[in-house]
Amino acid sequence: MGKITTGVVFISRFKLIPSKRQEFLDAHRSSTANAADFIDKHANFFFFGFGRNENEWVSIESWKDEEALDQLRASPAFKQTAKRMLDCLSAPAEISVYAGEDGPLTALDKYPIGLSKVHPQDVAMPVKYV
Repeated sequence: MGKITTGVVFISRFKLIPSKRQEFLDAHRSSTANAADFIDKHANFFFFGFGRNENEWVSIESWKDEEALDQLRASPAFKQTAKRMLDCLSAPAEISVYAGEDGPLTALDKYPIGLSKVHPQDVAMPVKYV
C-alpha cells in the first residue's frame, strides 16, 4: 500500500465500561466480519486496538469515498451495531477527523465539532467530534 493523501481519516476513541468490554468487542467483530467485502472494496485502511488502558479502544480508519461511508451509516445493520457498541461506553465516543494533504479541507465540513449528526442518537453515550 502506498501513501494516502486524499480523503478523510477518522481517529475514534471509545472508553469502555469494563463489564461490557467483551460485549463491545463482540458487536464490533461481528459487524466487521459481516461487512468484510464492503470494507475491502471501500476502505483505504483500518486499525482497531487498545491503548495503555485496556478499556480504551481506538479505531483509525480511512475510506476511499464519502458516498460509500454514507451508504454504510444508513444501513440498519450499522445503526444496530453502533447502538450496541455505544451502549457499552462509560463516556461519549470522541472522533477526530483529518483531511488528506491533497484533499480539500472542506471535506471536514460534514463533521462539525460537537455531537455527531451521522451516528445513532438513541444511545446511552453519544458520539462527538473533537
